[in-house]
Amino acid sequence: MQKGFEIGLEVGHYAGCVRAWRALQQGLAPGALPERAERGISSLEALVAEYPLYDPQDERLHDLLEAMRARFKAVVATLGAAAEYQTAPGQQVAPRHNVAGPPQRVEAGQLPSLSF
Repeated sequence: MQKGFEIGLEVGHYAGCVRAWRALQQGLAPGALPERAERGISSLEALVAEYPLYDPQDERLHDLLEAMRARFKAVVATLGAAAEYQTAPGQQVAPRHNVAGPPQRVEAGQLPSLSF
């Protein structure tokens, strides 16, 4: 039961990041985000929507979760953001992905520093 809770939190984290990036995207000029980041966000959004939260017997659970982790890491790297994932309320924030680097095609000041 605990493992299912942790997986649900992780999937929820990815869903929240997608929503935040989509909201941020609305405030930017069209094409401000790299095309690769836009494709990655769309792909992650599709993976989150496809994840069978209510079917613990689904054989694709592990593969979809691994795909989400990889896609999230790629999007974070493309955006040049550092991401942290909090496992549960009250626990310390543990770095899940710490990717830093210059963003592609995003001018300084257009995209705020993202830390989750």
